Amino acid sequence: MAQARLGESLAECETRYGPVVERLAPKLPESDKEACIFSKEGITITVEFRNGNAWRVNYRLPQAMIDPILATIAPADGWAPALTINGRQMMIAATTHDQVAMVVYPIRRKEDPADITVASLAYTKANRANYEAQVAALPEIIKQRQSARPLQNF
Repeated sequence: MAQARLGESLAECETRYGPVVERLAPKLPESDKEACIFSKEGITITVEFRNGNAWRVNYRLPQAMIDPILATIAPADGWAPALTINGRQMMIAATTHDQVAMVVYPIRRKEDPADITVASLAYTKANRANYEAQVAALPEIIKQRQSARPLQNF
């Protein structure tokens, strides 16, 4: 499941998932200007493209579907131990040398959907660089807020 999706063009994604049901801004500025949302068999698929090729694919699906899919895409050395962060359980695995898979599912309510994300290593590195840039800019943002003057008559 995971291996075949990265690198596909929009036309290939439409053949696989059906027509685009919504377009939205991508998470990363390095991505093409629009991410596409598809819907197929109760699964919502969001794809981010770079240079016309999928470099991040997210599947939002019912939790009952997770275990069979995890067995299908499990890497040879298995998934990393699960971590629980903010009420969500996360598992990460490098499925090949150039892509990473991550599973996130809520542990409180079984009716909440789960997410499986498969991203290229290039996407993962760009995401990390953007995060580090935001963290580096944070002290300056805090300084700007502290020097802001309150609005008059409020």
